[in-house]
Amino acid sequence: MREREKEMKKQGAIARKAVVPSAGRVERKIMTETKTEMDGESINHLHFTLWPDHGVPLYPQNLVPFMKEMLKIPQGKRPVVVHCSAGIGRTGTILLCDIVLRMAALEQKVDFLKIYHKLREQRPKMVDNPAQYILAHLVVYECLFGKDFSISLDVNFKNNVEDLLTEFKIKSVIDYLEEVSWQIKVMQECFYNEILEIYLERYPGDDESSDYINAVSMDCFQNQDRFIVTQQPLPNTVGDFWRLILEFDVNTIISLNEIQQNDHCLYSSDGAKASGLFVALSFLIEKIKLEHSCDIVLAVNTVRQRRMQCFRNKEQFKFLLKAALQYFESFDTYSNFDNI
Repeated sequence: MREREKEMKKQGAIARKAVVPSAGRVERKIMTETKTEMDGESINHLHFTLWPDHGVPLYPQNLVPFMKEMLKIPQGKRPVVVHCSAGIGRTGTILLCDIVLRMAALEQKVDFLKIYHKLREQRPKMVDNPAQYILAHLVVYECLFGKDFSISLDVNFKNNVEDLLTEFKIKSVIDYLEEVSWQIKVMQECFYNEILEIYLERYPGDDESSDYINAVSMDCFQNQDRFIVTQQPLPNTVGDFWRLILEFDVNTIISLNEIQQNDHCLYSSDGAKASGLFVALSFLIEKIKLEHSCDIVLAVNTVRQRRMQCFRNKEQFKFLLKAALQYFESFDTYSNFDNI
């Protein structure tokens, strides 16, 4: 039997038929062919690409589209393979989310602890730290109760954006962001507060306060830690600013101050208002390019999870939407979107 299996493996073939990339995930269609099945077998491959080797994804909402794709997998006789490096932490977290969401759909209730214990009975150390257990709750909450503010870039895009620009709709966006701000606080308090902050090398080495600078890293749509956001250097912090540039190998500085005020680094007077707006707009443009979809809530929430002081008034929200609309209108017809 083993010789037969070896023979099939040697004569088998695997071909990638289709790839659908999205932010944080890739969907592949794989065709297999063996000696006994020349017509081939189709295998769906879902790959989440934003889970670090150590820790958890910083944004629960990044996992929501991935989980919704998993929920489309029908319950049947054929098994589903789920894997990560060790097959316990990330794998256990994803399985916990999937099982709890299916439980919610069938029974209109959830029981994380029961499913967690059941997973560990089948394999020790599944969901192997508190951060993963907390993340599973946030992901499930977002899947069940999160609101979708995304706008597809189709022939109705302009009308939909103009509708969202009304005072009532803008207020609903701001109210929703305030409503879910507790998630940001949970994430910061539980497990990622320290990795957001930027620290310099101590100089001199015995000066414990010399590693501080008012700066945080921020993500763009596809790239984690794409930006370093900081404030306008003060007379007594100019040296720290240039240490930041050198120590983090920065090759581009983007200044967002008026001219009379004297990897990428952005700085504005307070390190939040203008810089946060710039990063959110970059996020929106990348999402438009890749997914042909505009989601102001996701963009703003991504920025605010790194710096809560960003986006303090409705005019900034309106600016983002108007900028997205102007970008849309810079293309003559929808058919041009494929060339963005």
